[in-house]
Formats: sequence, C-alpha cells, structure tokens
Amino acid sequence: MKHQQYETELLDIFNSIPEDKRGLFIISHKNQVKSPTVIFGWSAFLGILGADRFAY
Repeated sequence: MKHQQYETELLDIFNSIPEDKRGLFIISHKNQVKSPTVIFGWSAFLGILGADRFAY
C-alpha cells in the first residue's frame, strides 16, 4: 500500500470514530505499528534459524 493511500484511509477511519474514543484509537494504533528497522534486525539476527517467520 502506498504511504499516501495509507494515510488517507487511516484519516478516514480516525474521523469515523466518536471523539471520546479517538484517544484510545491513537494509543492502540501506536502500539500496533511495527518499525521496519526492528523487523529487519530480527530478520537478520534470527533469519538463519527461520525464526523470523514468526515476527510477521
């Protein structure tokens, strides 16, 4: 998914949430976003063993 399309869809979802629940959405979304750098590190470190397949 392209970054611009992702941001547009995320904004649409955010706007559809009632105002009193938006803070909870932001907190839960931040906890679910995965860092590409961390994923690459795990993949490089544990890739030899095949353990990186469980990170996705």
